[in-house]
Amino acid sequence: MATQGLVSVIRDGSMLFKVVAGANGFRADEVAAWARLHSWQITAQALFEAAVEIGFGGRTSLVVQDASGAMVFDKSAISEEDLTGLYLDRGRFDDPRASPRSEVGTSEYVEIVELAG
Repeated sequence: MATQGLVSVIRDGSMLFKVVAGANGFRADEVAAWARLHSWQITAQALFEAAVEIGFGGRTSLVVQDASGAMVFDKSAISEEDLTGLYLDRGRFDDPRASPRSEVGTSEYVEIVELAG
């Protein structure tokens, strides 16, 4: 059963964050709801912690990427070498439906959160 998930967070038409999970992607809607509720305090670290608490991805398959290209992930569970060049593809980052986890760029569960300016 495929369970990859992606939550893209956008403000004023610009991608702010991507929350990428290799497991429990079906919880993407819960992460999206959290992002909408906490839009005033949203950071990559806060998204990571919320996703872990929700059970989206888990520490071994969860990566949060921000617009600068910085990534938050559990360095004890994922090595930087595991994060392929797909995470560095700017065009892929800017596409809210494109997942950096695979060449195909798809996830089974995708939520797009558009925050008010």
